[in-house]
Amino acid sequence: MKKNFVTVMLFVYFLMLTWIIVFKMSFSLEDLGHIRSLNLIPLKESVIVNGRLHFDEIIQNAVVFIPLGVFIRALSEKKQVLREIGAAALVSVVFETIQFILAVGRTDITDVLANTLGGLAGILICMVIEKICREEDRFMTVISICTGIGTFAMAGLVGILILANYS
Repeated sequence: MKKNFVTVMLFVYFLMLTWIIVFKMSFSLEDLGHIRSLNLIPLKESVIVNGRLHFDEIIQNAVVFIPLGVFIRALSEKKQVLREIGAAALVSVVFETIQFILAVGRTDITDVLANTLGGLAGILICMVIEKICREEDRFMTVISICTGIGTFAMAGLVGILILANYS
């Protein structure tokens, strides 16, 4: 039952993540602008502003992917860290590929790296919670509570953004 709840929270998180990353928090494809660029050199172009390296976007990308790492670890049957990191990286690559195909953003290897690091951070956080809880049932209870609170908080923030921008 708790795993089902966490799976539903993952689905809601994915919907919000898609809206944030692919649709840039817009309700119309016409508002997105059409940019198709590809950067395969880490820490280049998109993170350099006025000749200086800008970490804001890198940090934001990492933070938004921390929950993904928690979800991946919590729902993983085999608990293999390298596979879990690979799953986080794959999700990031899929989002970047969608941006490129739809021409709705800059496809950037730096984003993939930052997103994967965020996923790794989430995996590590989840591993700490596993160690503290020791029992699977207690662990899933804690994860259910955390993912529920986190997902509803994120949904609330998204709602506030929608109200602020469209009222």
